[in-house]
Amino acid sequence: MTDLKILIDGDREAFRPGETIRGSVEWKHERAPKSVEARLYWRVEGSGDGHVETLMTVAFENAGPQERRPFQFAFPRGPYSFEGRLLSLTWGVEVVILPGKHAARVEFVVAPDGEPVHLHPEPTANPEERSTPQ
Repeated sequence: MTDLKILIDGDREAFRPGETIRGSVEWKHERAPKSVEARLYWRVEGSGDGHVETLMTVAFENAGPQERRPFQFAFPRGPYSFEGRLLSLTWGVEVVILPGKHAARVEFVVAPDGEPVHLHPEPTANPEERSTPQ
């Protein structure tokens, strides 16, 4: 049995471009893995096949069967997290035990105001429908 966890310092779910994300990965594996990797990525989902871009990787060599190791990644200036009708972009950290297919992920927002950019914001009310003080 394999147990994997990603712990983000401060339990944050949003970051600004240029900030640094810090955390740790914990694993419990049947035997010592060849390697454990933490990866910073962004992914686009929606219409089509989607796309994943891995920006940085930290390899934890000489990994024991049960450990906790720290990581940190500095975010680039972009791309920002966004949500649209057809596509969305989300950032995440993934931990993978090699060899094998054991993985865990945590995802979050990277944008200037901590909210994903909405490509098609909700329409505002019709000016004729707004109430005005009399």
